Amino acid sequence: MDMIPGRVNRPVLEPTRTGVFRGECAEYCGTSHALMHFSVVVQEREDFTCWLAQQAQPAVTPTNPHALRRQAAFFANGCGACHTIRGTEAAGVVGPDLTHVSGRLSLGAGALPNAPDEFLHLVAHTQNVKPDVAMPAFGMLPPDELQTLAAYLDGLQ
Repeated sequence: MDMIPGRVNRPVLEPTRTGVFRGECAEYCGTSHALMHFSVVVQEREDFTCWLAQQAQPAVTPTNPHALRRQAAFFANGCGACHTIRGTEAAGVVGPDLTHVSGRLSLGAGALPNAPDEFLHLVAHTQNVKPDVAMPAFGMLPPDELQTLAAYLDGLQ
């Protein structure tokens, strides 16, 4: 749908069957535009209601030492200044809300599949994944710190 200054457009989608369908950004929105795609999930109303209720929940609070160390790495590296994780002190508004990021079908506006190694790739090589994105790459961090950050993100169900 085209964005026209001074005009409000609202897309109307009428699903005819359940399933996962691929969509692509149809507007030029920056350097990474050609990489932007998304999945449209059509499900029965009851399943959608359950999903919606789960998405409204804050992130699960870590309780074991490994999970606490992973969360501490997220805050120590400044990630919470740009990203929100509901239920934590992370309240950034520049980057996407990461509260349930591990439950998404893809990462980086569809640039990567959602898999543990891909979290690592996205954090360490952000500009390679999405050229000119505002998020800096954190490739300067030691490999174990990058693994810790990736594990924290992967745990945000």
